[in-house]
Amino acid sequence: MWDLRDAAVAFRRFNIPVQPVDLCGFAEVGRTPEGEVKAMANTIELLNAAEHFDALVVWTDAIPYTRAAVLTCKSLGIPTFEITHGFMNTYRQGHFECKSYVDHILSPGEEEVDFRAFYNQSVEVVPCGKPQWDSVDTRYIEACRDAVRERFNIPGGRPVVLYGTTWRHQFSTWEMDGGDISPEVFEAHMNLRTVCNPFLIVKPHYSIATRALTDNLRNHLGSMGVTDFAVITGDSQLFIPACDLLISHKSSLLVEGVLMDKPTVGFDFRERNDFEFYQNKGIAWESDPKNLMHTISAVLLDREVKSKMTADRPAAKWYFNNACDGFAARRCVDAIRDRI
Repeated sequence: MWDLRDAAVAFRRFNIPVQPVDLCGFAEVGRTPEGEVKAMANTIELLNAAEHFDALVVWTDAIPYTRAAVLTCKSLGIPTFEITHGFMNTYRQGHFECKSYVDHILSPGEEEVDFRAFYNQSVEVVPCGKPQWDSVDTRYIEACRDAVRERFNIPGGRPVVLYGTTWRHQFSTWEMDGGDISPEVFEAHMNLRTVCNPFLIVKPHYSIATRALTDNLRNHLGSMGVTDFAVITGDSQLFIPACDLLISHKSSLLVEGVLMDKPTVGFDFRERNDFEFYQNKGIAWESDPKNLMHTISAVLLDREVKSKMTADRPAAKWYFNNACDGFAARRCVDAIRDRI
């Protein structure tokens, strides 16, 4: 059994840049970080000798094994690319580190450009849009909304709030997270019952969305006295259309809400250092737990606030996901082809 913070030791032994990472609780059986890192490097060297790679594409270089792959390829003169897995730097700022080791980043939008410029990095950033979003057909938003409301017997005039958690574990270099869910959301939900009687849908991050864990969460919320809620799993794009308000931590889910024209509240009570990137981008940010209910109620009920967020969304969509035209995957392919 080993903990991934031991990976830093392995990186030092192989003279690889060290990550300030502490992944408490992430253990694997029968493997060692030294062996994994060395095996990745050896595998790439052997495959390259046989296949003569033109490029390496990774979803992030912030975790130990993709970092080892990237640095091995760079040592062999192979161009390296990162197609960022999310709309925001959730694997970067406040989590692992801010430096990237790839040659080129194929980002969803301009947010990555600003992020790298803020940290004075020379890596090339090519905004392409997020390929995963190419397959989203917004024509079916109303049908999805009706299906979800019918499933949970929610009347048409009752507001629906979707709380989607992101993957948050004890690896922050700023402050330690306290868990995957925030009780402040449920407190705000209960306090709003007398105001607008919302129905709360809780969507755990897919990495913890097993039947056992969702049952435990459902029972836990019931023991807290939370009512008028459901815990669901599945593709977020099937449930976002049903909500009148989306709440999440610093997660790609927030941007998906913006792209689907949903009022959106982003909060992070522990990592507040990057809010400045997202002002006037269709997301209301809150960093103080005591103010969360006020922020939720304003975004849900205040006509002036809602109008301001609606006006911000067109520019926000371009900022986070380029043209949103269904051709992000093509732009990524073209960008790689043009650089190898």
